[in-house]
Amino acid sequence: MNLRSGNVVSKRPKHSSSAAAHNNVIKQEEKKNFFNKLPDDLITKIISLISDARDAKRTCILSKRWNYICASILYFVMPFLRYNKKMNEFFYYSNKSVSSSKKQVKKFHDSVDKVLALRHGMPIQKFFLCLSIDYDSNCVLNLLRTVNHFPVQQLELRLAAYYEFMFYWNILEKFNTLIELTLNGKFLLDVRECDSVLFPSLKKLNLIYVVYASEHTLMNLISQCPVLEELSVKKHFYWNINYLKNNYLKNNDLENNDLENNYLETFKVSSVSLKRLSLSLIDYNSAVMVHEVFVDAPNLEYIYILDEVTSKYHMKEPLSLVEAHVDVYRRNLELFTSLSSVKILTLTCQTISVEYMLILRMIYAFNTIDGLTWATPLFLNLVKLLIGINGTSDWEFLLVLLNHMPNLERITFTDGLVHVDQIRNQNCNPPVETPPPSCFLSKLKEITILNMVDLLWEEFAFTKYLLNNATKLEIFKLNAPKINPWQRADILSFSRGSKFCRVEFF
Repeated sequence: MNLRSGNVVSKRPKHSSSAAAHNNVIKQEEKKNFFNKLPDDLITKIISLISDARDAKRTCILSKRWNYICASILYFVMPFLRYNKKMNEFFYYSNKSVSSSKKQVKKFHDSVDKVLALRHGMPIQKFFLCLSIDYDSNCVLNLLRTVNHFPVQQLELRLAAYYEFMFYWNILEKFNTLIELTLNGKFLLDVRECDSVLFPSLKKLNLIYVVYASEHTLMNLISQCPVLEELSVKKHFYWNINYLKNNYLKNNDLENNDLENNYLETFKVSSVSLKRLSLSLIDYNSAVMVHEVFVDAPNLEYIYILDEVTSKYHMKEPLSLVEAHVDVYRRNLELFTSLSSVKILTLTCQTISVEYMLILRMIYAFNTIDGLTWATPLFLNLVKLLIGINGTSDWEFLLVLLNHMPNLERITFTDGLVHVDQIRNQNCNPPVETPPPSCFLSKLKEITILNMVDLLWEEFAFTKYLLNNATKLEIFKLNAPKINPWQRADILSFSRGSKFCRVEFF
């Protein structure tokens, strides 16, 4: 207040604004310090996991050091390609004339050359190149020759979806600094048998939809990667070669035998250093009836299998195998026997259906289920099971299967307990009087049921069976967002075989 004039003078306190500004500065510095504390390898890994190049570049605002690392990660996507995040695919889209398209493609290649020329030999953490149908083969070959003069750790080459054209392997043979290599598209993989080392530092190899020049190509490649730890192979088997040639192939230089050679009757993987293996073998028309997979990897720790074609698996028992994910469309006893030592196992709905149909045939032929003793291996080390159930007909088989898992501690039903369509087509007889599996009485501590919308009567009855018979259960978790209050109350009132068991809804 001004005492002479009697007017009140209102001023904002200086100390409070200064304190707020100071706190903001401290917070900003803390954020910067947080990112600056991260090691280069971790920052590079974080950025490399971002699929969209524009999003990856935006991370450079986090810190000056982060910005420097971003500069060593180069993403190039040819014109007229649009990225679909949901499908993780690039699609070609253009209304331009042919002459206009050629100009933009030339402009693209010139810009890439300019970026590489300005690097002055600086190392490249990751080089990503996505090609469209408009690519100029000579320009791309020259580009890769230029990139090869830089120390490159990660290389990913991708061809846009739905376009089938070849890119030859020999250009990659001199990339001897690679730690990770990804080929996504119809790249012709042609590696000859050789005693020399092709990729002395390569630890991760991803082969997606590539074409194999011979049945020995993959084995030859793996044998020339002495420290390979992770291998991911995704392959499509087309049912009609002539249809594919006439309708999809765009490259006139494609030899007639390329696609025939892409039919690998035997798929071989052999590596002493391999720790993680992912196989996705997809058949579009179930025409491939005979196919074999050979795996020799004594130090394998994790295996993922999505297989619609293979009738026979031959695996030398991996001594270190810890986890397996199995999604197969054909029954394969040899495969399950090879995986019997795992600690964590995922079985999909399709896999369970294949196993159950075999049991039905045995019951029909011998009028007994005793044959299941030899048909299902004993999983003595298994402590965690994730399983998909198609319907109530799988419940009896499930309980018999659990008898082969005596040390099981946790089970997760990934797709609820039954599908609505299965309920309509089956006689629902919950196994109320079926003796509980041995693990229910000694080891089972946790049951989780996921992806349930409404709780059906049949699921209600089986839930009661699980709670009542698991005598060592500690927690029962139910994911049912639309469950009725009275159903919730009834479940909470069910008698429990374990006095320590608690029920959670989420």
